[in-house]
Amino acid sequence: MRLRPLGTLFCESCKWCGAGPRLQEEETLPRTTRRSRRIRKRRLYAGALGAGAAAAAITVAVVVPLGVARAGGGREARPAPHAALPVDPSLVAASERVQARQAEEQWARVVFDRAAFERAAQEKRNRDSVWDAIAACETQGNWRMSGSSFSGGVGFSNKAWDSFGGREFAPNAGQASREQQIVVAERIRAAVGYGAWGCSKRVGLS
Repeated sequence: MRLRPLGTLFCESCKWCGAGPRLQEEETLPRTTRRSRRIRKRRLYAGALGAGAAAAAITVAVVVPLGVARAGGGREARPAPHAALPVDPSLVAASERVQARQAEEQWARVVFDRAAFERAAQEKRNRDSVWDAIAACETQGNWRMSGSSFSGGVGFSNKAWDSFGGREFAPNAGQASREQQIVVAERIRAAVGYGAWGCSKRVGLS
């Protein structure tokens, strides 16, 4: 251990007291020892920084993709589509024949229903024309005619109107519609024929 003077400056009191330079004890270390410590510390610090950066990189590369996949952020891999299985040509031909037969049957039903509807409509027109002709002869086509003995377009007797269910439509034939009067007239025709009307022969009905 050696003593090193702090300096040659004196405080104001020392000028008067004549004190000499103050001495301070200083523990000196070899310069090579302090330098080697600083270098070793720098190396240790740099190594720690490198290890931390590598660990952080590994964490980001491994853990983050796993977290994204668990959270549903990534797209799930879809299985490859299966190849279509071969179909026997004979089965395809049989299926086509069945479908063609079903289509033909459906078309035949449509045609039959259409023909039946047209036939019924034509029959109704024919009947209506017959009753229109009888009404023109009996009451000059006055479907609202009302009387004490006869009423309606075809000249129903009030008793016949009541006997064949005319009262389900109206108390008097003249108060019922043309279609309702024809319904009752068809009931009478089915029971006794067109002969119940005196004008039937005039319009060509037997």
